[in-house]
Amino acid sequence: MLFTVGAILDDNGMPDVLDADHAEVSRGDAGDWLVKKLPERPAGVTTLIYHTIAWQYFPPDTVEKAEAAIDAAAESASEDNPLAHLSMEGDGGEGAAVTLTTWPGGAPELIARVDFHGRWVDWRAG
Repeated sequence: MLFTVGAILDDNGMPDVLDADHAEVSRGDAGDWLVKKLPERPAGVTTLIYHTIAWQYFPPDTVEKAEAAIDAAAESASEDNPLAHLSMEGDGGEGAAVTLTTWPGGAPELIARVDFHGRWVDWRAG
């Protein structure tokens, strides 16, 4: 299950509207959801895709659809309509890797390593 919370930013970049009344909860395949939702992303705001310890549980078809949808959205990202992908996933190292990729640009950055259950965080970005 994935969910989104919409926020409108005020002139200072602070959330103006962010509460449970504006949340949309969706149930379904993550790949199908991204294929449908990413082309609809609003202009003038950053769209954030995030997941924690989920990718490894998705069927290969879901991962392929999700990656293709993210790649397509990344191609249309701009300074006025940026895209960010924040993931916390196992990668064979100690704990999980927390990686942030932003577009335009698209260079992934390892920002932390974390315990799978939140007992420790080793921040790498700074």
